[in-house]
Amino acid sequence: MPKELIVNEVIVVGKIRPGQEAIVLPKDADKTSKEFKEAIRAKFQFVRNTNLNPEAITAGFQNGEFIHTLVADPGGEKITLASGQTVKRSRKTDDYGWKVIFKSASGITFDEIKDEIVANRFEIVGTGDEGKIRLNEYGLMGLWDKFDMGFVYTPHYRDPKDGHVKPLLSHPRDKNGVYNKEGVLSNKSTGEHFVLESELDNIEALRETMRRNNLEYKVTVKTNDDPSRTGVKEVVTPTPKADINTSV
Repeated sequence: MPKELIVNEVIVVGKIRPGQEAIVLPKDADKTSKEFKEAIRAKFQFVRNTNLNPEAITAGFQNGEFIHTLVADPGGEKITLASGQTVKRSRKTDDYGWKVIFKSASGITFDEIKDEIVANRFEIVGTGDEGKIRLNEYGLMGLWDKFDMGFVYTPHYRDPKDGHVKPLLSHPRDKNGVYNKEGVLSNKSTGEHFVLESELDNIEALRETMRRNNLEYKVTVKTNDDPSRTGVKEVVTPTPKADINTSV
């Protein structure tokens, strides 16, 4: 069973608008002012459009609007210690979940978040290559669902720069403290996704869709039966199929 629904804070991840790459935001500006927020929205696009690949266009798919979000419990709770001192409690979650809100699939939630952005009800979190804003008057009901995929697989992600699905790489350090520049594939058996309150009744179907989508990245694990090498495993990862997915 999944964890209970909670109220989540929402951070919206943007993308620099074409032609705005050279625009420099004033460092000494009041970041809470309407003018600065308007400048943020002029430089970054927070309501974005899918980047269809040629195969999808040929197949007749159309562009669709979406909003890329990061979610987590809001935090801010305080507890009183035995000494009487009041301190801020650490958050219940230790990493952000993520959710791409498509207008075509979650129209009401999409419009709610879009309205918060248009009304400038946010605070600026980051102004790097991708602008990030935190909606400070909005809470999104949902949960970060982690479940057993049923098989070991190689996690993939969709690169926002070109829309292609790519393997998720990790960069461990060797015994000398040097990072592996090539990276290694991270194999796991846990599925992870953010589930909206409106999707909770359909959570098993969502999990099954994730299992089906990741079958092509399944890792075959062979156990060596040689008694002198008990517990040694050989991991073979198949080559991923060509990507023709239309979402980003």
